[in-house]
Amino acid sequence: MVKTLDGIITALEPIALLVCVTLWIYALVCFIRKNKRSAIVAGACFALIIAVMMTLADILIARARGNMLRFLDDENGPFTLVVEGQPVAETQTDSLLSVLRSVHPDRDVFHSHPTDMVEIHVADHLGRAINLALGRDSGQRQEYWLFQTDYETTSNNQLGRVVTPLLDKFPAAGER
Repeated sequence: MVKTLDGIITALEPIALLVCVTLWIYALVCFIRKNKRSAIVAGACFALIIAVMMTLADILIARARGNMLRFLDDENGPFTLVVEGQPVAETQTDSLLSVLRSVHPDRDVFHSHPTDMVEIHVADHLGRAINLALGRDSGQRQEYWLFQTDYETTSNNQLGRVVTPLLDKFPAAGER
């Protein structure tokens, strides 16, 4: 479901953008020509398209987060983790998995952004794997924005955030 929805969103994005720009221009022309009814209809269609695209992305992100958490369930273990190309010692695997399982949707509104990305590859005993990226928060060094790089939408939109000092010893790609 996540892969299908990601494909739909990725395919629709440029089309939706083109339609929205066209509607915006049309609404502006209608407004200038004092055709308020057409301007309102075009503006409403513009808003509807934006709302649908944002809703689809939110649904995909919630499903991807749920899929990731189900994958990280203890029943799928044992897991092997690789952080920035370095295998994680078995003694630290459980701690790092606990951190990943603690992901929470970001609802806090503060003005920060992810900085250096730390890449994590998680594989289960059957060889199934997910690829994650944790971007260090620009304001709080031990807070990370969690992305799943297996899909276009979740590569650009966070699944949530985690807080941990465990990744401090792994230099991010931009810090090497």
